[in-house]
Amino acid sequence: MDTLNDMVDIDSDDYPGPHTALPIGRVGILEDDRFVREVLTRFLKSMRAEVIAFVNGRQAIKAVMDHEIDMILVDLGLPNEDGLDVIRNIRIVSRLPILIVSGRVEAPAITAGLDAGADDYVRKPISFEELGARIRAVLRRISQGESSPVAAPEGSMELAVDNIRLDSISFMLHGPNGHNKLTELEARLLSMILRHQGKVVTRDQICRALWGTAWDPSNRTLDVHMSHIRKKLSQVGARSELIRAKRNNGYYATAYPAMVEGSAEPSAEPSPDDELDTPAAEKSEPNTGDVTN
Repeated sequence: MDTLNDMVDIDSDDYPGPHTALPIGRVGILEDDRFVREVLTRFLKSMRAEVIAFVNGRQAIKAVMDHEIDMILVDLGLPNEDGLDVIRNIRIVSRLPILIVSGRVEAPAITAGLDAGADDYVRKPISFEELGARIRAVLRRISQGESSPVAAPEGSMELAVDNIRLDSISFMLHGPNGHNKLTELEARLLSMILRHQGKVVTRDQICRALWGTAWDPSNRTLDVHMSHIRKKLSQVGARSELIRAKRNNGYYATAYPAMVEGSAEPSAEPSPDDELDTPAAEKSEPNTGDVTN
């Protein structure tokens, strides 16, 4: 069985097994080692896939949010960041397939990777036969609807929650009072929160996903963006309590009241830990959104 360590200068005809085209367009590779990155790229191209390579998590997350890739292979042993954090942040914004390719072979590492949101795990040194088989298996499970909830690809460019709709392509927010244009970053931020309705998306998760850095409590950038989003939501007629802040934690979208009765979903009523006062950033920021009816 051929492994990556056995191959140095390879063209596509050297890879084992039939060159079955993958039923997917573009595959991302997050790998800091240039040799491994190039070999994986050649292998994936032998399976007729387009490949985009990344050297850090920030590049990879941006590509995911820009819908530039349909699947990603992630190395855990990155020099200045943990691949597990990258996976968790990808899972906040997307359900595309994630396959870990790592030299961490211990059972706890594999468990941690899968728990972080990966769909499968391939150990280094890499067997190309196994890698190809696992990629096909992940894609097959997804196409048959057998994957985990976070593994199914996002099926719509429009996100509808309560009485509002967010178009992830045009960044247009629609509501009963009209529509409003969001910036690209505002649309990404709002989408992250709405897609996890009822669950808190932490400030650290947001900052890492949008800016590639940990949350800094002294930096009010996130609060300013949330202020703009809340104003635009109000202008189009969204519920005032749709987006709530969890004190010293993050933000979450409340469930529509009609959905709450008789269920375990969180109600629109604030909990004692909610930030009931308007953040300072919201008090000082001017109204910048225009509503078109």
